[in-house]
Amino acid sequence: MHISLSDIFIASVVLSCLAYLRRRKHGLPYPPGPKPLPIIGNALDLPESHLWLKAGEWSKTYGDLVFLKAFGQPMLFINSYDIAFDLLERRSGFLPYGERMRKYRAMFHKFFQPIVVPEYHSIMENEVLKMLRGLREDPEQYDKHVRRFPGAVVMKNVYGYEVKNVVKNENDPYVAMGEACISGAFDVEDYLFLDFFPWMRFLPEWFPGASFIGEGKKMRKLSRAVQFDAHNMTKERMKKGEAPICMTTVLLEDHKEKDGNVSAEEDLHIASASAIAYAAAVDTTASTIMTFILAVLEDQEIQRKGQEELDRVLGKGCLPTFADRESLPYVQAICYEVIRWEPILPLGLVHATSADDVYNGQFIPAGTMVFGNTWHILHDPVRFPEPDAFKPERWLEPESEHGPIPVHKVAFGFGRRICPGRHWADNAVFIAIASILASFNIERAKDANGMLIQPTHNYSAKTVRHLDPSKCVFTPRTSKVVDTVRMYSMQQRYES
Repeated sequence: MHISLSDIFIASVVLSCLAYLRRRKHGLPYPPGPKPLPIIGNALDLPESHLWLKAGEWSKTYGDLVFLKAFGQPMLFINSYDIAFDLLERRSGFLPYGERMRKYRAMFHKFFQPIVVPEYHSIMENEVLKMLRGLREDPEQYDKHVRRFPGAVVMKNVYGYEVKNVVKNENDPYVAMGEACISGAFDVEDYLFLDFFPWMRFLPEWFPGASFIGEGKKMRKLSRAVQFDAHNMTKERMKKGEAPICMTTVLLEDHKEKDGNVSAEEDLHIASASAIAYAAAVDTTASTIMTFILAVLEDQEIQRKGQEELDRVLGKGCLPTFADRESLPYVQAICYEVIRWEPILPLGLVHATSADDVYNGQFIPAGTMVFGNTWHILHDPVRFPEPDAFKPERWLEPESEHGPIPVHKVAFGFGRRICPGRHWADNAVFIAIASILASFNIERAKDANGMLIQPTHNYSAKTVRHLDPSKCVFTPRTSKVVDTVRMYSMQQRYES
C-alpha cells in the first residue's frame, strides 16, 4: 500500500480537529504548555535528549503540569511530587495493566515483596564478597565487577544459576547477553517517533531512514534469547533433578496441569516474567552503585564519614551484614542520596490515561502519555536545598513540612507502575555500598605525569541512564579485609 505525504497531512489535520472538538466539547482548557504549531503541534519543542531537563525548564514558565501535543499525541509532564502522588497514586483514570501484565506483576510480587527479600540476604552477602574480590584483584575492570554483582544475585534468585566471575574482560554469557538486550531495550527515546507515526513500523528495511526496522529485528531476536535461554536451561536442570529452588522452578511447579505439564501459554508467561525481573533488577542497581563511586571520587569527605561510622559500629576491617543496617544511619543516608542525586530513571515509567480526566479545572484527554518527572521532583530546591550537591546529611535531619520526601516513593515510580523489585534493589544497593566503603579507599587515578585524573560525570541521555566509568584506584583499607577476601577466593577455587 502506497502512503503519500498528502495522506499523512490529511490524517494529521483530521486527528487535530477531532482532538480540538473533544476539548471544546468539555469546554475546559488543557494544562498550560508551549504553544503548538498547526498539524505538528509541539513536535519541534521536544529535545533530542535530556527530555527531563527540558520538562523542568517548562515548569518555570507553565507550572507543575505541562501539556504538549505532537502530531496529535498528547503528553503530560508532572513536575511536582504532590501532583504526581495525587494523579498517579490516588486516581483510577490511568491505564491499568492488561491481563498479561497483571499476571507478571503477581509473579513478581510473590518473590520480591518485602517479607520475602530477606531470604535473599545470604545470597547478596555472598555475591558482594565476589565483587570485593574482583575489585581487589582486577580494579581496572571495576565497572564489570559492579555490574556482575546484581546480575549474579538475580540470576540465582530467578534461575538458580551461579554466574561466572569476570575473566579477561569477559562476562558470564548470560550476563553479557542480558546486558546487551537491556542496553538496546531501554534506548526508547530514539524511537519515540513511532508513537506519533505508528505506520512507520511497517516500512521495508531498505527504505531510506528505516534502519530502525533492522535494529528492531535484532533486538527481538536477542530479547527472545534472554527470555528463553536461561529459562530452558532451568527446565533441563529440573528434569535431571539438579535445579535448586528459585523463582522459575517454583512457578513451573505451581502452574503444572493435571497431566504434570505446563501449558505453552503459562510457560511463556513464566519465561517473560523471569526475564523482566532480571532486566529490572540489574541495570538500575548497577548504575546506582556506579553513581556512588562517582560521588566518592568527587568528594572524599563522603567516604571518610561513611568509613568512620562503619569503623565505630563494626570495628575496622569488619564487613557489614544486613543485621548492621539499622546501626548505620549515615551509610543508609548515602544510599538515599545516591538515588536522589542522579536518578537512573529520570522520567520514571510512562503512564497513559485510560479515559478523559479533569484535574484542577484542566482537561486531560484519554490516551495521554503521562511522565512523572523524577529528576525534577528529586531536585526541587524547596524540598532539597542545593539540589545539585551530594549531601547525605539531608536525610538525617528531622522531617519538616517541606523536608525531603521518601526517595523510594519517587525513584521507583508511582501508582500501578511502581517498580515491584524496589525492595530487592534497596537491599542490594545498601550491602554493596556499605561493603565497598568498609573494604576500600576509592581515590582518583593519576595520569602519566602524576596529575590526578578528573572523574567522568558523563551519563547517557537515555531512558535508563548509564555512567561512563572514571579512572580510579581501589586500595584495601586493612590487611584484615585483604585476608577475608583472599580466604573467600581460596574457598571458591577449592569448591570449583
